[in-house]
Amino acid sequence: MTFNEAQAEFAVRYYRWAREEFRSEVEHRFPLLTKLNTRTSKACLHLMGRLAVNDQLNFAAALVKRFHKQAVQLAGESLSSEETNMIHSHPIRGKI
Repeated sequence: MTFNEAQAEFAVRYYRWAREEFRSEVEHRFPLLTKLNTRTSKACLHLMGRLAVNDQLNFAAALVKRFHKQAVQLAGESLSSEETNMIHSHPIRGKI
């Protein structure tokens, strides 16, 4: 395995881990996120609190994809236009 291949594999694994962790946060009512004392974490919690659980899961998946663009492409996935619209439609988009 070359260094570039290892780097790509790590990126995809990290993306999948991040996606699973955010899903777990949603399902367990944000146990780790609530411990953070930042404006970003508070804004995210405030927004998530206004959404139904299914919408929280969809929004979380979209945010993870947004921050792991290269890994998403390497995994054969993409950020859909619906997910992009979801991210841009929230007033705290610049904070997350």
